Order: sequence, then C-alpha cells, then structure tokens
Amino acid sequence: MKDRYKPPPAAAGKIVDWTAPELKSLLSGSEGWGLDNRGEFPPRPCTLHLSSGEAEGQAATLVLERADLFVVEALFVIPKGVQVRVDRMQGGTLRSTFGTVVDGHLGKRAEDVANGMYVYWIYPR
Repeated sequence: MKDRYKPPPAAAGKIVDWTAPELKSLLSGSEGWGLDNRGEFPPRPCTLHLSSGEAEGQAATLVLERADLFVVEALFVIPKGVQVRVDRMQGGTLRSTFGTVVDGHLGKRAEDVANGMYVYWIYPR
C-alpha cells in the first residue's frame, strides 16, 4: 500500500534569522499579548465560607466554573489548602459547592494589582 501522507522533512539544522524584517514585522503583531482565560465565562457574584467556621461568608466573584475547577477573585487572602464553600445563584437557586483552595496569588492584570485582587483555584469535592 502506498503512503498517502509523507510528513515534511524535519527542521533540524535550520537557522532562523530573528533580525529578518519580515519576521520582525510578523512578531510585532503579538507584542503585549498575554494568556487570559477569564473572558470565557461570565463572572458571577459568589460568597466564600472558609473552614475556619465564620458565621458569615465573604463576597467574591466566580470567574470560571467547571466540574473539576472553580476560579474565584477575592479581595482577601486565603491560604493554600483551606477548605471552602462556594455559594452562588444558578437558575434562581442557591447552589453550594465544597472545595479546597489549591493555589492563589495576587492577580496579574493591571486592575487586579491596583485593587489588591487575589485569584484562587479551587478544586470542588
């Protein structure tokens, strides 16, 4: 049987001239780009209850919700490993999900830094 697809020869040994005007022009179009996935999900207000037993939760914003991950923005620090409950409205009903904060840091967007906004990754249980 004859091979229908033959991959192109490997690029090993090829030299790229990073100073070439055509390449510089192409690369200049990507200046200032950054990866940011928060625009895929409409942000929703939520309330975070920490495992420390606080009677009242603290206001936050849910910026991504998937079956295996929540991403939340908040104006307060939550240590890694803390158990939380995320309360949010969904279809007119209050929904609660328990999870663990697996990572968090001060936001990197200019408005996050200016407002002292933290971003947290929570794995639901």
